[in-house]
Amino acid sequence: MRGSLVLGVGVVLLATACGGPDAAPPANPPDTPSITTLPAPDADTGDLPTARNGTDYAACGASACEVQVVDGTRLTAMGIRLRLRVDSRRVRFTTDGYSSSVQVSGSPGGRNTIGLSGRQVTARVVAVQGDRAVVSFS
Repeated sequence: MRGSLVLGVGVVLLATACGGPDAAPPANPPDTPSITTLPAPDADTGDLPTARNGTDYAACGASACEVQVVDGTRLTAMGIRLRLRVDSRRVRFTTDGYSSSVQVSGSPGGRNTIGLSGRQVTARVVAVQGDRAVVSFS
């Protein structure tokens, strides 16, 4: 009997708390969250200008090129192997894999000439954004 009484009281409390079919709507309905979808930024280029050769680093091997790079990119430009470090303000060009090393740094608009073993390449930083940059080699 005692189990029936507890069950009966629970049903009455539940019916009272939930309201019946004649229950009035709440005086202040809860706020409905609003979802706004923003367009995704262009992950490939962001605010960077489009590089003439995109990310085709092979285009730089023996001729002039303009490519988009990210921090840590390794490529060969005009016959010189380079490792590029990009931060929000500049690009560092370091010769890669040679017994001697040459390192130069450039900000947007700056030009640097890198010479090694009788070869030479001029690197120009076109633009930098975060860990990405557009650079040209000639």
